[in-house]
Amino acid sequence: MKRVKKLLALVLALALCLGAFVLPTAQAESGVKAKFGAFAAKTSDKLFMALPVNSAWSLYSMPISGGMLTLIDTASHIDDVIADANGNIYYLRNNGSVYQAMMRAADGNRVVAAQFAEGEIAHTLSLYAGQLYCLVNGRLNAINLTANTVTPVSDVEMTSYVIADGIVYYESATDQAEYQVDSRLQPGSMVQGSSGRLYSMMLDGSSNMMLFDQGASVLSAYNEYVYFHNLNDSYIVSSDTQEWLDGCLYRVNVQTNQYIKVLSQYDWNYRPTDYGLVVYREKSLVLSDLSGENPLVIYEPDLYNYMAILDDCVIIYEYNLKKLTSVSLVDQQATTLYSGDFVSDGTAGELDNVSGGNTAATAIPTDTLATPAPNATAGTTAGTTTSATARPSATAKPGYTASGAMTVGATGEAVRSMQKRLVELGYLKSADGIFGEKTAAAVKKFQRAAGLTADGIVGSATLKALNKSDAPYAPATGTDDTYIFPNSSSKKLTRDDILSVDKSLWPYARNEIYARHGYVFEKSKFAEYFASKSWYRAGGFSTKDLNSVEWYNMELIADMEKEYASSSTPSATAKPSATAKPSTGSTTFDKLPDAVKAIGSDQYIFPNSSTTKLTKAEIRAIDKALLPYARNEIYARHGYSFTKSNFKAYFADKSWYSAGGFSTKDLNDVEWYNMELIAWVEKNG
Repeated sequence: MKRVKKLLALVLALALCLGAFVLPTAQAESGVKAKFGAFAAKTSDKLFMALPVNSAWSLYSMPISGGMLTLIDTASHIDDVIADANGNIYYLRNNGSVYQAMMRAADGNRVVAAQFAEGEIAHTLSLYAGQLYCLVNGRLNAINLTANTVTPVSDVEMTSYVIADGIVYYESATDQAEYQVDSRLQPGSMVQGSSGRLYSMMLDGSSNMMLFDQGASVLSAYNEYVYFHNLNDSYIVSSDTQEWLDGCLYRVNVQTNQYIKVLSQYDWNYRPTDYGLVVYREKSLVLSDLSGENPLVIYEPDLYNYMAILDDCVIIYEYNLKKLTSVSLVDQQATTLYSGDFVSDGTAGELDNVSGGNTAATAIPTDTLATPAPNATAGTTAGTTTSATARPSATAKPGYTASGAMTVGATGEAVRSMQKRLVELGYLKSADGIFGEKTAAAVKKFQRAAGLTADGIVGSATLKALNKSDAPYAPATGTDDTYIFPNSSSKKLTRDDILSVDKSLWPYARNEIYARHGYVFEKSKFAEYFASKSWYRAGGFSTKDLNSVEWYNMELIADMEKEYASSSTPSATAKPSATAKPSTGSTTFDKLPDAVKAIGSDQYIFPNSSTTKLTKAEIRAIDKALLPYARNEIYARHGYSFTKSNFKAYFADKSWYSAGGFSTKDLNDVEWYNMELIAWVEKNG
């Protein structure tokens, strides 16, 4: 990803898939990406891994080629292990009451880099430009490793994030997009899902803006691309008894603002690397090129595993098989590093080498675990004895009752899945994977509606009630039965129709169309307004339910909002029609390159770009000035409404162009291929 010198307005579609894409100015060295934690990390000579053993989690090290284990730390939970270039290790730990960010130096000394307040939940640790970052109660914080201080980056709530070239790309925890598709397990019912929209901001918290007006999750950054799961292009993942939605893997080129679908199949985990795109699906680990082509199965892991995709290898612990494996991305060879149980013995390891922060060394449990002989198999550890220091008793994890029911403080995908269902039913506004007081209040409301004990604790009875097809929706509270435009779902509006109502109502008229379909609003002004409508029922929204008339009307209203925002007294006929040629003189069209203006009003640059794959030779044969227009010509065929003045003027000149009703779902594989190829030629020549 090259350094961004100025504010770029990269505009994509408002319709099904694309939103305004604007990159803030980057401040960091080009090509620098954050490293994120996983269950394992490695230095030049050692492998580190965090694994559950009995009732606790332990952090181990071993030689990079396998062999003897050394116990480093034990706690209620350990996660997000990261290694830097100097041999230092960073990780998050929870000792039962507070979260800590730890640093284990190359010499073996451990330091509490940061300790968070009781009740704060820390997760998603990353290392960028010499600082640690993590989410604390859903908000990004920076940890200064020199001063051992924690500083909030922003008060924006996010579910996941990546950092690249001084820019934070994140999935919003409050601005959610919701989807539903037909159930496979229960014909006639719907599978619903939601995910936060994609935003960006500078690393100092400034220039916060939406990039992608659809649900985006599981983010990753590599070179000039940001990869993500696109919930607008979703598929059903199912077992024998459960099913849920996930998004196909997409990537956006942040230099050319082009989106492309990378994978049509599902994936459970992925990461772009210098050796290609690594993708994990159920029982296969696949290495392909970065665009998803030429896949090669490099390992077939057991279904039950922990997996860390590192820079040049994949570390897999198959816990039913009790096997630790390293799969090289360089030569695709798999090496067994360790087999057998992780059992207790009396070896001291590094448990006592801790300092820093405001936590005494004794706060870290002093029990010890396995130090088996090299490549030991199950039951062959040498010199096994029992430590005199007993392991802490098995108590409930923070946020869970002794029986395993979720309550305040719980985090993770199970929480998020439960929250999504509450959102679908209208009890909650967003799903962030953190069980807080708002979630508890929503649970109690649902429990009352379902006839359960309203204790705010989600156990088996509450989960069963939530997942019923006839689970009770949150009651509508409004009494107003009026609409701004009663026919906006069935009849195309005109400019005169829209001008007939006060301009202050236009944003509500546009969102009225979403509200008809149950959209859950995050902005308080819209949430309060539509809550007053007796016809509004929050939940179950899907863009698939919007028809072409509704898309047309929303876009027309949005265009007029922009038009009247930039001009105080435009006339009702001031805006040219979609097919009218711009007037001559000092217009935007007149300022276009000569090669661009030479294309006739009824012509295409590549007439067959929607049906036939282009070649590099064909693309290189035309004037370079035409390339951006040839790429966007594919969007224009499907009614994309342009906001950049040069594209807007050029396509307004085309008799075949009609703005409105655009959806990326109408783009076929040939069109995606051609857009990506044209973008490649634009960049590389």
